[in-house]
Amino acid sequence: MMARMKRHLGLDQRKTVGLGLANFSLPPFSVNQIVSVSFRPNMSAFTTGIFPVEELRFLELDGLVIDLWHVEGSAEASGHYVSPDPRITIALDPLPLQVTQSQSGRVAGAIGPVSYVPAGMQVWGRLGAPGRFRHLDMHFDARRLVDMSGVSLEQTRRPVLMLNSHRIMSIASLIAEQCIAQDRSATYTEALVRALLIELFQAPASESVGSPNGGLSPSQLAKVTGHLRANLHRRVSVRELSDMAGLSPSWFAHAFKVSTGQPPNKWLQSMRVERAEELLARGLGPAAVANECGFSDQSHLTRSFRAAKGITPASWQRLHLRNCAD
Repeated sequence: MMARMKRHLGLDQRKTVGLGLANFSLPPFSVNQIVSVSFRPNMSAFTTGIFPVEELRFLELDGLVIDLWHVEGSAEASGHYVSPDPRITIALDPLPLQVTQSQSGRVAGAIGPVSYVPAGMQVWGRLGAPGRFRHLDMHFDARRLVDMSGVSLEQTRRPVLMLNSHRIMSIASLIAEQCIAQDRSATYTEALVRALLIELFQAPASESVGSPNGGLSPSQLAKVTGHLRANLHRRVSVRELSDMAGLSPSWFAHAFKVSTGQPPNKWLQSMRVERAEELLARGLGPAAVANECGFSDQSHLTRSFRAAKGITPASWQRLHLRNCAD
């Protein structure tokens, strides 16, 4: 989770932003997006190993400033952030990111892409692997946040860290697009923000919270793996699985690999081979096994089985039946 060290200035001024070791200039605001310029967020960020790689895109609305960052982080990138204003940070690309409420590094929640940080709360962020990614930062005037979200001021003082929510991610993608295109009215963007806030503050927690290590929750994992085992005979898409888990496809794929050590397609292939072994042991022929387990044909079964077991299905079956006879 990255942030900037700057104040938003007037419309007639160019703005220079410092983030980590890099500085660059921002383009002028789009007049179509500006309702009021009275709100000026003032984020303090101390970062290492974080570099902006594209020009900052942003929108300024009534009591709200939205930044779209494109950055690159080293394997040990980290930051310390605090702001007098409440904010939402959303990582738009999958990455092994941790957000904590203490410098000691204790994970404050599940490793997901969405975080709401109340005004004045300090957070620390760490990136576990190098790479480029985009993140959306939404800075609110506190009263405007209450008005747009429909929740109490007291509720806005509670952090909501590292959630997984495919609905929020879908809305955030539209907001990020608008930061670039700026071809819709402020009313359009505010409607998206309101929808995002409803999902953040009012959606059931069970729809969004993952596991503390960044993987799927136990219930999510049981649900999707049970579905996969019940559907070995057919193609199952990542989209189908991510919808079941309530995550975006990219975040689901990341979380599934954290939980199982394999991407979904590799895990499914392993389960198909295990099922094929069971059916071969019962005496079912390789051609019938291939059809039952979702392989395109017997040759596909043979290649996959040999890669996993070091022997062809037919040879494995002969050896197994011979051993059973002995």
